[in-house]
Amino acid sequence: MKQFGKVLIWLVILGGILFGIYMMLPEYPQSFVKSIIQPVVNSQAKERIIQVKNLKNEDLNTTYQKILENGTKNTCWVYQEGVGIETVTFYGTGATINISDVKDHDDHLYTSTNVKFEFVIKGKSVDIKAYIGKDAQDDEIKKVMLQQLFEGK
Repeated sequence: MKQFGKVLIWLVILGGILFGIYMMLPEYPQSFVKSIIQPVVNSQAKERIIQVKNLKNEDLNTTYQKILENGTKNTCWVYQEGVGIETVTFYGTGATINISDVKDHDDHLYTSTNVKFEFVIKGKSVDIKAYIGKDAQDDEIKKVMLQQLFEGK
């Protein structure tokens, strides 16, 4: 029985250390780990993520999963529930986004950049927010991002 107690204490200590390391990770690696575990332990998260992946983009006539996962690497989807609001967030790395031809925007070519799309669900409406790195983008840039990711540039 004494040996069992020692093993249990070491497991608790190891779990605490791993949790501490997880909490210190930056946003993307932390979300990547969460995306692996979350659908297994939370059926509501799994269901919402699948629903968002299967949402159809009318401009490109395909699902957001095909659009976003086509032009990025190391993708992950994470669910978060709030008061009267749910959010499914997509993270992808290695994207190339060229906004040099977009009128009234700075000429930029982003290579091997991280992209993030937040699908904010309020009742039956979904608001989509786009980010390049940590910078929020307007609707015009979001549309260009989706087009370029779909084309796999």
